[in-house]
Amino acid sequence: MVNVVLAIGAFCHAPDMTHIVDHFMEKAVSQLGVETLECGNLTLVQAFTLLSNLAQKRNKPNAGSVYLGIAVRMAVGLGLHRELPLWEISPFEREVRRVNGVPSQMT
Repeated sequence: MVNVVLAIGAFCHAPDMTHIVDHFMEKAVSQLGVETLECGNLTLVQAFTLLSNLAQKRNKPNAGSVYLGIAVRMAVGLGLHRELPLWEISPFEREVRRVNGVPSQMT
């Protein structure tokens, strides 16, 4: 996650320094493994979404689609797409969950 954020920061700060952006992006991708995909959490959903965005900006649309697909499937696996009517949470907590995509158990 840190390398993805650093890569996006480098891209925004100096778009002409592609070698630094590519370095951080390669480090982020090299840390991905099967064990990463087996345990889903909100941080990984965010990391894959950011990685997808960065890949699109670096003109790698196929890689961007793959990372975004992983993020979507992980989010669905975590149940972030669901809103259960029987939850006993306040309307405020429900709205925070809608806006942030955070399950009420994590708030």
